Amino acid sequence: MAKGIRMVQLDTTRGLVTTSTTHVHLLHAGAGLARWKGGNSIKYLRSEEILSWVGEQEVQDVGGENGLDPERIAALNPGAILSSPAYDLDTRGWPLIPIPEYLEPHPLGRTEWMVPLAWMAGDSASGQTSFEQVAHAYEDLMASAFPNWPRKRILTGSVADGVWHAPGHDSFVAQWIRDAGGEYGLQATNAHENVALSLEEVLMHASAVDAWVVVTFDPDTFGVDDLLAQDPRHAALIDAAGEVWACNTAKCDYFGEVVVHPEWVLADVQALVQGAEESPHGLFSRLPLAQSTSKP
Repeated sequence: MAKGIRMVQLDTTRGLVTTSTTHVHLLHAGAGLARWKGGNSIKYLRSEEILSWVGEQEVQDVGGENGLDPERIAALNPGAILSSPAYDLDTRGWPLIPIPEYLEPHPLGRTEWMVPLAWMAGDSASGQTSFEQVAHAYEDLMASAFPNWPRKRILTGSVADGVWHAPGHDSFVAQWIRDAGGEYGLQATNAHENVALSLEEVLMHASAVDAWVVVTFDPDTFGVDDLLAQDPRHAALIDAAGEVWACNTAKCDYFGEVVVHPEWVLADVQALVQGAEESPHGLFSRLPLAQSTSKP
């Protein structure tokens, strides 16, 4: 083996450990959870079916101060740990497998990770079958889009500590919008990951968009007042866009079940692009706006 190339020998008969709710849902949708023995994000799971499995099969919470608890990992002795590339892959000699599904440039590319995860779980055929069903549903929706419909330009992202964070132009989020018949509002940020911009830069883009989509977390009902409470300068962006939709991740499993159903997001973004007042799967809700939210 060439020097500097890291290799992990899988032995998934000893089970798999996950470090993301996304990994759990990709496993569940592809080959099932029979090989899943532990995870460090169990408390964030929303699916009643998966939570029931956790209880019945005694899936272990292996979360620790720095992500994973060494003693719990040692006790489980898993054959593979599905991790973020951000982890130090040489940590303690653990069998860490980086899963960079969030870097995929297309929503179906992210969902297709259920196939290699199913292979790791010993049933790649089931993973392939499940993925093909999702892909067909997604492609059928794309084919049903109205080709002559005006291409609504959509901006997404939010401000935190004076910095705007938004998906890059080449991200899977931007591709969702294009597949739905829209146009992504940030044109000059050719990146697969989130990009950081000043609010002033974003306002330059916002002057030419038709809608702003916000992904947020709020245990209660999320409205314009909450958006302005996050940053009063959002008022200028609301006025520039003229239309605001919110995806409240406290109300929908955006980072879990939705990952394996990109066709749900596509259908809801299509509804937004086509001027609907509601989205069919309820992932996005249109916020009622006053005539102007800017301060004099």
